Amino acid sequence: MTFNENTVSHSHASKLTAATRRPADFLEITMRIREVTEKTITWDFQAIRQNDGKLAAEGFIKCIAVNSEWKAVNLPPELAKTVQEKGR
Repeated sequence: MTFNENTVSHSHASKLTAATRRPADFLEITMRIREVTEKTITWDFQAIRQNDGKLAAEGFIKCIAVNSEWKAVNLPPELAKTVQEKGR
């Protein structure tokens, strides 16, 4: 995919830590697309500790398409279509 200069993305993430995580823990990260709008893509995620299956963290990531002046712009149609198709 080729995009123009208006495709820099700004993102916001939020998480809730559910279980203590140690540096040596291996995590399985799962993500799913929650929503695609004209200007944003929102993913939900969960991090599960592999050793005991406990939820280590969950939250979301929202990416916003912006231009070089950091003003929100529409997602490139090809990107929005690809994300929606892959998210099914």
